[in-house]
Amino acid sequence: MNKIKFLFLFIIALIITTILVSTPESTSKVSADHTLQYSFSVISDTHIGVDESKNSSKIAKNKLAIALKCIEKNFPKDKCIVINGDVVDNYYESSYNELTNTILSVNYSKKLPYIYFNLGNHEFKYNGEGPSISECYNENLNRFINKTQNIQSKLTANKDISHTFRSTNKPYDLQYVGNTPFFFLGSDSVVKGKTNDCAYLKFNDQLKSLNDSIGTGLSFIFCHQPPLNTVKGSNASNCISNTDELLEVLKKHPNAIMFTAHTHRTFDNSPLTFGNNYSKLGSCPVITSPSVFRSLEGIHVNVYEDMISVEGVKYHSDYHCTTKPDWCITFR
Repeated sequence: MNKIKFLFLFIIALIITTILVSTPESTSKVSADHTLQYSFSVISDTHIGVDESKNSSKIAKNKLAIALKCIEKNFPKDKCIVINGDVVDNYYESSYNELTNTILSVNYSKKLPYIYFNLGNHEFKYNGEGPSISECYNENLNRFINKTQNIQSKLTANKDISHTFRSTNKPYDLQYVGNTPFFFLGSDSVVKGKTNDCAYLKFNDQLKSLNDSIGTGLSFIFCHQPPLNTVKGSNASNCISNTDELLEVLKKHPNAIMFTAHTHRTFDNSPLTFGNNYSKLGSCPVITSPSVFRSLEGIHVNVYEDMISVEGVKYHSDYHCTTKPDWCITFR
């Protein structure tokens, strides 16, 4: 009898623990008495320049244009857009030229929010289906920096955001929206083998800079690859390879929220529920955006004085957007 009672209590405790760990802070809509401070959009995996022979390049350009026009029309007060890695499908000059032409053609009216670009793994590939090339790391990093800065120089930055340029040979970056740090992480190297698509973040370099920059208040962190074993798809071949060192840093920053990408998991199959496109690294929320190229989806973030609302967004060719109740999370 005691064994049965013990087993029953153990099961109850396990259920309670699972609920506490797995339940988001809130999935309710924000009430009208909360004051919106600012908003921004996050998209990723646009893969501009993907294989021309399959007509995919035209599709990629068109889908990026649709996503940007949807944001421009439906979220006109956004302070910025973040394209969180795999902006291009390979490191060729022609892919960056397509990216430039696509963005500037959408921005003919000069109403597009300012765009921050982040590195993924495809920025180091010669072929979207091949490996990243370790031997040309600095060359491809600096091509990304120079080409995206050229685009940014032609965009209008809101007065409330910073728009300084990355330094040469630097895969990470710090910007501000209002007083909120936006920290962009990117792999310090490309390795061969099973972790070729992973990000490695040097502890004494960019993780130190992250630790020194974001403080204990609200901050947003962006990395294309997700931390290991967090969101769905974040396995040992598709992650931040030194997640343990990132966790050590984030333990000191209780109000950091992280946005990742890379997995291409759609909201229909992996909504913003725990273990899908939402998870945590320690106490830090981790939210993953699907691929614009694959599924025309992204994320919209509303920042209030005491909470943050995150919505998964489906972009449509007629430039309207849809969300679903399980595509929304509110952090208090």
